[in-house]
Amino acid sequence: MLLDQSHLNGSSLVVVTSAGLAFYGLALTIYRIWFHLLAGFPGPKLAAATGWYQTYYEVMTYGKLSFKLAELHTRYGPIVQFSPWELSIRDPGFYQNSHVHGSVRRTEVSLQQRTALGFDGSHMFIESHELHRLRQKPLEPFFSRRAVEFKEDLIVQKAQFIVARIGEWIGNSTPLQLELAYFAYVTDVVGEILFGGENPSLLEHSEFAPD
Repeated sequence: MLLDQSHLNGSSLVVVTSAGLAFYGLALTIYRIWFHLLAGFPGPKLAAATGWYQTYYEVMTYGKLSFKLAELHTRYGPIVQFSPWELSIRDPGFYQNSHVHGSVRRTEVSLQQRTALGFDGSHMFIESHELHRLRQKPLEPFFSRRAVEFKEDLIVQKAQFIVARIGEWIGNSTPLQLELAYFAYVTDVVGEILFGGENPSLLEHSEFAPD
């Protein structure tokens, strides 16, 4: 009799827990699709309901999320919701609205993005708005509009060079490791800014200096 009572209590606990989780999942789905701050943006309802939609295209399709986003933009327009908490924006003119100075609108870093990338303590992913501004103050002269425009010719020159280098692989049976090409581009630009002509060019290496 005691065994039966114990079994009954255990079964009841499983039923109650399962029902509670099912109700929570249903309530969360309804909230995300109809009442969330991003609910008014176009996109697949499944993407608005669960982050597994994004995970599927990032993991199960071997990183083809960018292709899926292009397809979604063609269907839904320049702004698409592709997860419960993220939007994809394909409109250069919207940059001035989304990236503003603190005096215009406070912005906080995405906790999911910060944790996923493993950059929790870095300057760019500081959660506190005030602490981020405090640390950014000494760096502002290096990233001012005037400073960036002064280096614009260098950035464009390096960009044209990497495009030409990548073009050399057209019709070539040897695979091109794009991560090496991009790393070489960024390293050359930053190195040129910091060290001038003393910086060795990785873009000129036959295979973008994999070592």
